[in-house]
This record gives sequence, C-alpha cells and structure tokens, in this order.
Amino acid sequence: MEENHINNSNENASINEKKEEKKFNLDYKVLLTIILFLCSFIFLILPAFEIVLTSGEDNVLINLYNLVFSVGINGFNINLDVFALISFIFVILGLLSYLVSLLLKDEKKNIPLLISSFSVVAGIIFYVVISYGFDLFNPSISSYENFDKLIVSEASFICYLVLEAVILVLVTSSLKLKKLIFTTREIAEISMMVALAVVLDKIKIQVGSSGGSINASALPLMILSIRIGFIKGVFASSILFGVITNIIDGWGIQTLPFDYMIGFFGYALPGLFYFIFSKTTFKNKELPSLMVSFTLGAICGFVVRMFGSGLSSYLLYGLTDIVDIILYNYIYVGVSALTCLVLSLILSPAILRINHLFPLKRDYMTI
Repeated sequence: MEENHINNSNENASINEKKEEKKFNLDYKVLLTIILFLCSFIFLILPAFEIVLTSGEDNVLINLYNLVFSVGINGFNINLDVFALISFIFVILGLLSYLVSLLLKDEKKNIPLLISSFSVVAGIIFYVVISYGFDLFNPSISSYENFDKLIVSEASFICYLVLEAVILVLVTSSLKLKKLIFTTREIAEISMMVALAVVLDKIKIQVGSSGGSINASALPLMILSIRIGFIKGVFASSILFGVITNIIDGWGIQTLPFDYMIGFFGYALPGLFYFIFSKTTFKNKELPSLMVSFTLGAICGFVVRMFGSGLSSYLLYGLTDIVDIILYNYIYVGVSALTCLVLSLILSPAILRINHLFPLKRDYMTI
C-alpha cells in the first residue's frame, strides 16, 4: 500500500511538472510574440532610404513611418506608400494570428497558423516591392533641386528580413501538418484538370503585346481546389500550372515568380474558403457554401493576380504609372475572373453532385 501511495505521488508530481512546463512554454511564446510586436513598431523608425544631396548637406533619411503615415521630412513631401502600409499590416496580422493560435486547442491551431505564415511571406514580398519601387509613389523626389540619388538602407533591409524570418520560424515550428500524401486518384485528377487548364489557356482573346489575355483557364483549377483542398491546390495551380504555362508562353523565366507563381496562387483560394465555410457558417448547407467559396475565391484570386501582374509590369516592363498598370491588367484579369466566376456558379450543382459520387478523402490537417 505504501509503495502504491509513493508511485501515485510520483505520478502526480510528474503530471504537475508537465503542466508547469506547458504553462512556462505558453508564457514564453506569448512573451516572445509581444517582443516581436514591439520590434515591428520600432522598425518603423529605422531609416529605410537615404536621399543623397548634391549640395553637400547631410543626407535625408526616410523611414517606414514616413511612408506608412505620409509624413514629409526636411522639405521632401512623402506620399502614402500603399506597399509599405500593406507590408506593415501583414506583419501585425501574422503576429495577431499566431497569438490567437496560442489560445486555441491543438486541433484548431492550424488555420490561424497558416494565416500567420502566409501573412509573413506576403509582408516580405511587399517589403521587397517597397525597396525596388519607392519612386512608384514618390516620383517627385527626384525633381528636387539638390537631389542626387536614392539609396536603400541595407541594414534596415536585413533587419526587416531577420524579423520576418524569426516570426516565420516561430509560426512554422508550431504548425502541425500531416504528411502531404497524393493518392493515385488525386494525381490523376490533378493531371487532367491542369491539362484542361492549359488547353483553356490557349483558347483566349489577346490583350496588348506583353502577354495579357482573356481566358477561362482558372475554372478547372478553382474546381480542383474544392476537390483536393487548398494546399494541394496551390501546388497544382501556382507551381505545376504556373511552370508549364511559363514554358509554353515563352516570356522567360524572369516572369515566373510574378505573372505565374504569385498570379496563379489565388486559383487555390476557393478550396480554403470552402473548407472554412463548410465547417462553420454553412455547415449543413453545401451548395451555398460552394457558391460563396467560388465567389470569394474569384474576387481574392483577382486581387492576387492583379498584384502579380502589376509587379511584373513595373519591375520587368518598366511601367511606372500605377494608373496605367491597373488599367492594363484590369482589362484581361478582371474579365477572366468574372468569366470563371459565372461559369463556376452555373456548374456548382454539378460539382456538388460529383463530390458526392466521387468523394476524395479530405483531412483537417491538409486543408
């Protein structure tokens, strides 16, 4: 009896130690998140750009605070830089999503952690755009009498990337995804739908001379994301379809990251919305869930495609007027997105029936 009592005491002590250790780990992560929050705001005051003057006077330092809040300095008028604002918002969103994940149970952590991961990556992309495209929103700076040149602060650039890398490592280390396994049926379905998307990409109305076209190639990829889930949908649309069409179009490997991988990433978003809505708002209403998912997916896919094509227009084709960039890309991206949205809504009942007749095994961890 005495021996059993000792064993029970040891077990209780072990359980208490584990609880204390878990509590310590949680407090540690919360504390680290708060520190990263503070670092994010502190980073706003670090000099991001340096204006060199011909007059020999002290150079003018511009930080993200000037860009995000449109605050002029030393006689230089600074316009609101949308990319700087979005980059900062994404960093804060990433940290907030991670903080939310710490308060949830294990089986519910993945969605805020995925949102956090994508937010951080998007923040990095937007900051790179800031570094290369400062004059996009402030073209008048070069017209100042004593202006010589604009220098990007390498120290701030590195500090920002380190901050983002720390957040990304913190988030991904907490993300618990099962192995991403493609079944034989999924491989066959991906192959057929990507092939159909490639064919539809060739049935198009050409817009302009730099590759823009109106087509319905997004439709099979949006349907595929509903069938196989968001993460596998990203692989099919952004990577597989992106690389194939980049090679076929022949515009060069330099266009792959912007026009194709970023641009086609949005085609997988219907799968993410469908997963969320079918588990929450439209839990027992499959058709409304599917139609709303297609609608939001098409809208967000349009925004993502506009962003990728806009980057390509500015960085690769030398378009510096943001109005020209938006107008040119809006014509073919907007009409293509609207076409795919209308077709997907018409086909929604048939897609739902196919899901019932030929269900694919979906799992929470792989979304």
